[in-house]
Amino acid sequence: MTRCLLRTGAVVVVVVLLTASAAKAAFNANPSASATYATASLAAPTNLSASAGPCVVAVNASVVLGWTATASTWADGYEILRSLLAGGPYVPVAVVSGANTLTYTDVTVLFSTTYRYVVRATKVSWRSIVSNEATFTTPAPLCV
Repeated sequence: MTRCLLRTGAVVVVVVLLTASAAKAAFNANPSASATYATASLAAPTNLSASAGPCVVAVNASVVLGWTATASTWADGYEILRSLLAGGPYVPVAVVSGANTLTYTDVTVLFSTTYRYVVRATKVSWRSIVSNEATFTTPAPLCV
């Protein structure tokens, strides 16, 4: 831990720089103070995949997503993001709670459309970098 004292007139500002492990411990002790511990980070989930979900006749298709958990044991969930373009921009689709929740079914998709997904770990208002991109093209509306 490094402490710096900055003096500007009558105002004294104390800046504290924490190691990643110290920031994690401090964050777990007081998660509402996330801005104070900006040196900690969440590891991204990995191995994101997309596959066909159940088909609802004449309504919509679905995409089942699965991923490997983040290496950060202090994550509390995942945010799923989607794009129609390779590489984004991505928009949030859902947030799932629980570090062990490793699947999500997107039922807000249209038939015959290619979607690109990424997922990132969450902890309160913190977000990891995004995972790899998984691509899936929904089928034509021929399911019965």
